[in-house]
Amino acid sequence: MPALRLLASTSFIGLALGLAACGFEEGGGRGYATAAGLGGTVGFAPQAAAAGTGETKRNWGFAAIGADAALGQNATGRGETVAVIDGAVKTDLPDLKGRVAGSFDAVRGRGYVPAKDPHATFVAGLIGARRNGRGIVGVASGAKLVSIDASTPCWEGAAEKCFAPDDLGRALAVARARKADVVNMSLGGPVPVDAVREALGRTAASGAIVVMAAGNEGTRLGFPGAFAPLKAMRGRAIVVGAVDRKGKAPSWSNRATSLSEAGVMLMAPGVDVTGLDLKGGLARDSGTSFAAPHVAGAAAVVGGRFSYLKPEEVVEVLLVTARDAGPKGVDLTYGRGILDLEAALKPVGRLSVKAGGAPARGQGGGSGGDARAARLSLGGQFAPLDLGDAVAFDAFGRAYPAHLDARTERRGGGGRLARRIAPPVRGTGAAFDPLGLELGFTGMTAVYGDEARRDFDATNRPDLRASAAFGFADGGGGTWQAAVGDASLALAAGGVAGAGDGPAAGALLDLDPFLALTESGFGLAQARGLGPFVWRTALHEARSPAEDGEATLLRNDLALPLGPFTLGLGHALLREDGAALGSGGTGALDVAKGATSQFGTSGIGLRLGAVDLRATALVGATAVEDRRGIVGDWSRVTTSGWSLAAGGADVLAAGDRLTLTVGQPLRVERGSATLSVPVGRDEAGTVLAREERVSLAPKGRETRLELAYERPLSEGASLAGWTWLRHEPDHDGAAADDVGVGLRLSQAF
Repeated sequence: MPALRLLASTSFIGLALGLAACGFEEGGGRGYATAAGLGGTVGFAPQAAAAGTGETKRNWGFAAIGADAALGQNATGRGETVAVIDGAVKTDLPDLKGRVAGSFDAVRGRGYVPAKDPHATFVAGLIGARRNGRGIVGVASGAKLVSIDASTPCWEGAAEKCFAPDDLGRALAVARARKADVVNMSLGGPVPVDAVREALGRTAASGAIVVMAAGNEGTRLGFPGAFAPLKAMRGRAIVVGAVDRKGKAPSWSNRATSLSEAGVMLMAPGVDVTGLDLKGGLARDSGTSFAAPHVAGAAAVVGGRFSYLKPEEVVEVLLVTARDAGPKGVDLTYGRGILDLEAALKPVGRLSVKAGGAPARGQGGGSGGDARAARLSLGGQFAPLDLGDAVAFDAFGRAYPAHLDARTERRGGGGRLARRIAPPVRGTGAAFDPLGLELGFTGMTAVYGDEARRDFDATNRPDLRASAAFGFADGGGGTWQAAVGDASLALAAGGVAGAGDGPAAGALLDLDPFLALTESGFGLAQARGLGPFVWRTALHEARSPAEDGEATLLRNDLALPLGPFTLGLGHALLREDGAALGSGGTGALDVAKGATSQFGTSGIGLRLGAVDLRATALVGATAVEDRRGIVGDWSRVTTSGWSLAAGGADVLAAGDRLTLTVGQPLRVERGSATLSVPVGRDEAGTVLAREERVSLAPKGRETRLELAYERPLSEGASLAGWTWLRHEPDHDGAAADDVGVGLRLSQAF
């Protein structure tokens, strides 16, 4: 029955630079199987070094695969067990002391193997040499090692070691019994053996990742490495070839002969690699035997950092993050590319944020979505939401820190200042008296305000924002109006007791709550007398202030004139899609499918000569259809708002107007939601969340005071000015008062 050999070099050479040359014990390098074209084994005495400095640099392969970056993240394979099926590891070396959890002799059945093997010790050090300030540090310095000696002399009295199939079968059984997470096999031969293939399949089925050397003959993959792509290996096997410092494969590193073999093949440092010798010193050697332990250590690091990954997922991570080498893509020489542990620890694909209970891997899971596209925009009527520390998940469902608070904003409630300070809309129009019909079209040049520019960007005419309106009177004494663009906002305002054309009409800050919940769009309105009442209905179709949200507002108001007084009652129905009270989000922070709000309004007006006085109040209730996402399980939300206004005309000059307004903008009075902030995942791949019930009512209460004045200067010219004070702006009890002044000079042409 054929035997498998160690895959390393044999010759001994001296080291330049005056370092003392010393051969391995037990015959120096002569115990290795000869492979033509390989470099030799070089021994030298190490210099003591601080942890994390010299010991990480002595083996050039450590940094070449990004293991230094992994060590900087304290990703050391802690919690993982790596079985080294080889000769016997010398466990009492300073760099290996305490790292080897057990030694077994698969040939003779003993639990402790007294004879020590330089090849096995070299391999074990590359995987798990501890961080102690001297020697080298292994790729997985925090992992536990299990030494399993399956070797016998290739012939009686020979120093060269071989591995009988039955002995390898017993060695793999020991690895399974010791619950190894990773098995390293730096050995091989040219002949496939069914018993070894079957034992490898059982080992993969147990949950272990098997890492095998490709071979050093410069031909096709050796065995057992060529078994790696078999279905029985369950995607839990990697075959490893060697590269030099320049990332080039030496002629002696075996190649794949099919894309299926290349698909499970990685390259790793295997030329002039530095490892441990049997005297506690260091040695250099070459071979795929020493490329494989770099990959085995990397598998332990990834498995230890992300303990919930399945073995085949760990393998897949290492394969897809490899640095491409040789011909672009998968090729027969370099397989998937050169091992890159630093990249393997970074997110793969887009990061997604998901609520508790969703699957961590894949793009499903309710409100899950691209973390980069996630945004939450809350209106000032809400309390700010503190999402705190969270995690996002990559394509493999691995958790990474995510700062969701940086993806949230709370829009100020100061009103559309840029839009209000802009020149008043003017345009052209025509009247048809016999029909009682008026038509008009308007446009304006924009040189102000980010919000305005955002509106214009959607029109391919950033210099214009169009607004148009028309109206007519019917034979029954009613009036009808229609408007698009900004003119539609005027129809959405209006309201009880004639609000909209009353004393606060010239105010700069929005106190009408419906202007805070909708944007410009398309509007229809009608007004007519009903006995002593005036009935007004307005329908406003618009986008929501929330991104991608839509809003439909239906208002019905009744006004009752009683001499100098006017009493008013009203009802408004607001239907939002993709938003809730003007707030919403995108991606993972999309908070609502929609919402339905009902508002009751009341008001009283008093005209005293040229002076108008007005008081209005509003209460509302909102039912939110949430997405059961990060922000969800909304309760019913109640809101309120109020205003007092006094205005007069011809105060300082003919045609002027002076307005004083005080009020509270729309504010959430009662309401709550559940924050389901992702903080991790379990072994089954389900997102774990920190759940917290939070109040949506802000702790402050904004009160606004504004003085506005407007007067004509000459034909077509006007001057308007405003000054305002906002106490506890945006209902933030800790915020400083907001004081501002606005001025507008306009000239019509």
